[in-house]
Amino acid sequence: MVKPMTTSRRKLIEPQITPFYHVINRCVRRAYLCGDDPYNGKNYHHRRGWIVNKIKQLAAVFCIDVCAYAVMSNHYHLVLKIDTEQQQKLTPKAVISRTAGINFAFTDYFELIDWTGRCVRNDKKGFIASSQPKILQQLGITADAWLEHSEQFMERYANVSGKWSRMCAFKQHAGGHWCKGKSASHQLHPN
Repeated sequence: MVKPMTTSRRKLIEPQITPFYHVINRCVRRAYLCGDDPYNGKNYHHRRGWIVNKIKQLAAVFCIDVCAYAVMSNHYHLVLKIDTEQQQKLTPKAVISRTAGINFAFTDYFELIDWTGRCVRNDKKGFIASSQPKILQQLGITADAWLEHSEQFMERYANVSGKWSRMCAFKQHAGGHWCKGKSASHQLHPN
């Protein structure tokens, strides 16, 4: 049996055992995050401030304390502490307002997903060939319909959206007994 190389965050992060985590993120394909890039001669030092500011912004949104960080030329290190006390005090409304603080539109999010899928190697899960249409077009969903459904997601669905048969299969797989959103699903996916 082949073991998967990745492990879900749910299994990796257990704040009951330790709230502290060392996170490393690196660039690939000789890309430079900051500093002098010897391959193209450009200097990307200006990005360091952007990265530090983004780390601070996201830490505040997600109840994370940044204990230490180091932004290097092609990677960065973070030592993070999950603030479980602050996290447990948040109401559902507070969670929504915090995540709304991340400034991006749904169309930007789908553009990012689409772009990422096209950058992933073609032998990896999630790859999107350059010949395939953009995500919403491929799903057969208009931008207006997507925005309407996403803005009213919790009223229309519970935790999952998609074709009705797949929603039900997912709920069953996850141990759920019923699935909310049949009419909304049929509006987005009439076939």
